[in-house]
Amino acid sequence: MAKIEEKGFTLTQKLIAIQQELKSKKDRKNEFGGFMFRSYEDILAAVKPLLKKHDVLLMLNDEVRMIGERFYMHSTAILSNGVETYKADGWARETEHKTKSDDAQVTGMSSSYARKCALCGLFIIDNTDNEDYDMLDNSKEDAVDPIVEQIKSAKSIDELSDIWKANPQITGDQSYKELFSQRKHELQDGNKA
Repeated sequence: MAKIEEKGFTLTQKLIAIQQELKSKKDRKNEFGGFMFRSYEDILAAVKPLLKKHDVLLMLNDEVRMIGERFYMHSTAILSNGVETYKADGWARETEHKTKSDDAQVTGMSSSYARKCALCGLFIIDNTDNEDYDMLDNSKEDAVDPIVEQIKSAKSIDELSDIWKANPQITGDQSYKELFSQRKHELQDGNKA
C-alpha cells in the first residue's frame, strides 16, 4: 500500500487506513467490577499519531439534551481533512445518583462515555462484551436509545413528525419505522400513554 502521507488520498482512504492501523487495548482494570476497559483518553492517545501521519483533524463536541425527564450527553466525533468530514455520534445518559460523585463528575463521566462511543463508531473499535458501561450507570438494562424514548413519549403527531425530521439517520431503519408507525396510530386513536 502506498504511503498515505502522499497527496491525493481522499478522506475515505485516510479513514480506512486509520481504522486498520488503530489499536486501543483494554488495559485499564476496574477493581470494583473486576473487568478490563479502555477510556476515551486511551483511544485519543492511540489515534493522535495516526491523525498526524494521515494529515487529518479530529474534533469532539458535546451537547447535553433533555429527553423526557432525563439528561443525555450527545457527543460527536468529527474527522476532517479541511474539505470533507466524517461524523459519528455517541450517547450516554446521566445517572440520577452515583455514589461518591458530585453532579459535575456525573456529567463528566457521561461526556467521557459518549465521546468514547463516538470514537468507537468513527474508528470501528470493537466493543464486544462492553462491560465498562457499568462504570457509568451500573445497569445494562437501563441502556436506552434516546430517539426511541422521544418517539414513545411524543404527545402529538406534529411532535412525532418533528422527531422524525430531526433524525434523518433513522429514516431507513425498519425498527424505527415500525415504532414511529405504532406511536402514530396510538396518537390517532387517542391513546396518549
